[in-house]
Amino acid sequence: MTVFGLTLEDWSAVVAIGGAIGVVINYIIIKPMKQSNDGLSRSIDRLSDTVRMYHDETQEKLKEHEVQLTEHKVRIDAIQKKVDKDDGES
Repeated sequence: MTVFGLTLEDWSAVVAIGGAIGVVINYIIIKPMKQSNDGLSRSIDRLSDTVRMYHDETQEKLKEHEVQLTEHKVRIDAIQKKVDKDDGES
């Protein structure tokens, strides 16, 4: 019996060779790429955690600076009122 001009034995050989090529491709290309991608994924996760930590720290510092600016504005306004008052009395 033949299919497309090849016998059952020929088709068995083609399937075996195709399977062998698939296994070789898996071990030479796919597995190393998967390992590289897994390593890259872990690095990205660590980078994301680091960025999140720096963002949180920056937000805390920003809030502290906003409080300081508010305090300075109150002091400047008080000084300005005193200077204006002193200028008005002169």
